[in-house]
Amino acid sequence: MPRSNGSPQSFRERMVGPDELGMAIFRMAAACALGGAIGWQREAHDRPAGFRTHILVCVGACLVMLVSLGASSPAVTGGSAADPGRIAAQVVSGIGFLGAGTILRQGSIIRGLTTAASLWTVAAIGLAAGLGGSYLLLAAAATLLVLLILTLFSHVEARMLSHRQVHGLHLAITHSEISAVLGALADRGVMIGSVGSSRPDSQGVQRLHFLLRVPPHTSREELTRALITLPGVQEVEWE
Repeated sequence: MPRSNGSPQSFRERMVGPDELGMAIFRMAAACALGGAIGWQREAHDRPAGFRTHILVCVGACLVMLVSLGASSPAVTGGSAADPGRIAAQVVSGIGFLGAGTILRQGSIIRGLTTAASLWTVAAIGLAAGLGGSYLLLAAAATLLVLLILTLFSHVEARMLSHRQVHGLHLAITHSEISAVLGALADRGVMIGSVGSSRPDSQGVQRLHFLLRVPPHTSREELTRALITLPGVQEVEWE
């Protein structure tokens, strides 16, 4: 007698067959390899989320997709229509919390945005691997593209932004010597983005914070030597 829609199914009816189980394991193994390839690149660059983190995200996303497909199958739903993406869709929003944990602020510099983006992409790769079929090939192509972006494009980006090196500089200086500091920076082609200052202390020493755009031909060591020799400059510190 056919079972009505929405009625509970037995445990045996919800079990995965040997062929389906083998294919599911193969998809998770593929997700492990694809996520590990991207994680290895991040690990090599000492990023907050590395080899194991990317593998776990990719395999976890793959498992979520497999569960979503299984939960929407007629054997579980009793023949009623179900959306297999309703569970998997939560990965897209949920991975944002993990990605946010890799973003670090160091003074005026923010690090970890690329790693957060790679984690989000690895989750999508895992979902594609969980779908299997041609989507598994799509997941492999996406992995190759991500590796290309993280390796080759990093050199392209470095060249494009080489003239826009931004550094934070802290100085302890007497108020009367600020003009000398500004002159030394201007002589070396350094552009000042912003300046912050504190009130002079009892000895007339003032602390300044500069956000500078340093040209490629000028090093921080060269600037440090030039500034520390100026009269009135007591301390030079870079972020």
